[in-house]
Amino acid sequence: MAWLNVAPFIPSDQALANFSVCESSDLQEAVLCGERMFCKNRLKKKGTDFRATFFHRSAGKAGVARMSFGGEVTINPGKLDDFVLVQSVITGHEHVVSDQLQLNCTPGHATVFNYHRHSFFNHFTGTDKLLIRVDRELLETTLQSQLGRSTKQDIYFQPHLSTDTLAGQSCLQTLAWAYTQLSNRPDISPHLASQIGEMLASTLLESHESNYSQALRETAEKQVLPAVIRVVEDYLEEHAHEPISIAQIAAHTGVSARSIQLSFQRFRGLSPMQLLKEIRLRRVRVELETKQLAGTQVSSTALNWGFTHLGRFSTDYKQRFGESPSMTLKRRWG
Repeated sequence: MAWLNVAPFIPSDQALANFSVCESSDLQEAVLCGERMFCKNRLKKKGTDFRATFFHRSAGKAGVARMSFGGEVTINPGKLDDFVLVQSVITGHEHVVSDQLQLNCTPGHATVFNYHRHSFFNHFTGTDKLLIRVDRELLETTLQSQLGRSTKQDIYFQPHLSTDTLAGQSCLQTLAWAYTQLSNRPDISPHLASQIGEMLASTLLESHESNYSQALRETAEKQVLPAVIRVVEDYLEEHAHEPISIAQIAAHTGVSARSIQLSFQRFRGLSPMQLLKEIRLRRVRVELETKQLAGTQVSSTALNWGFTHLGRFSTDYKQRFGESPSMTLKRRWG
């Protein structure tokens, strides 16, 4: 089954049928058309059986295409600096070398080519393929929005887009939906086109493995924290100066102590009482660093924040902040 032949989507060989941008036996014309759709490239035909057939439609800072060359050709685009390319062969096959990685592209599989990577395509006779281009700027903006922070490393996707997992199927169906929208709707507003491009970028980031996938999963998990965790954290911050037990926390939330413990262990990697100790240690440090009275005592400050075993408190404090509480106080008052 070809990549887009998934009901209710359109058959692959009908994708973008009304949006032809090139039908030519002239090599130079095909090169120029390829540059307008994607990037500069060197195209070399083998033999005389050559006819470039290109279909293309833009989607904001992304675009979708279908192309074939009739006969065998080699395509050398050099380094893809400004976009990520996703392609799936509908018929035939293509051999690709991408930064020394050998890839055999056949029907039923999808391949991702990263920016800042050199690629060389050997396109065999009878091969027809679908392509999706997503601009680097759009991918990076989308990634930063999903993470809620800036990024420093380039995004690097795994080259093989799996089609036999739930995530892979979800990704392919979204890509197929985009092809359907852009194939069947002759008039699409710039706003809708941009939304389709943004969806392509989001889907690729969320459904296909990259060097940022783990960070994205952790961010998503934090965003769906059980409400009880937020309630407990707020309660501990507000009442850290008071005696608190797990039973009191359970009574405040109306959730069993065991459920609270399990939720914290899963989503925070510690217990509520460990979090309480962390909050209190931070409060002690703030007081030792900022209190205006020269006679401030470590022991009385620690006791005020619920640390009754001063030896254990000193050990925990040093482990947490890399210095003893007396050193913190000494830095404050010289």
